[in-house]
Amino acid sequence: MFRSYTQDDFDFLYGMLSDPAMVCYIGNGETRDLNEAEVFLEWIYRNNEMNPEYGLKVVVRKEDSVSVGHAGNCPAKSKGEGRTEGR
Repeated sequence: MFRSYTQDDFDFLYGMLSDPAMVCYIGNGETRDLNEAEVFLEWIYRNNEMNPEYGLKVVVRKEDSVSVGHAGNCPAKSKGEGRTEGR
């Protein structure tokens, strides 16, 4: 199940972004500190506001409502051109 990020998800997001074993699958593969994670969450909010159909969403396990990851389509740049990229 997917749902939008909220401020209550910050600890979950920071846990993913600060774990080297996890970030090898997220973005550029580099861990993020607390401040960088806050900036990233704000980026998620901005993208979801621009188009609620796109952007990163929290992946939630139905059985117990535990957050297990995130996925979605995000704006990206390739050779200077804007495009949408799946994550």
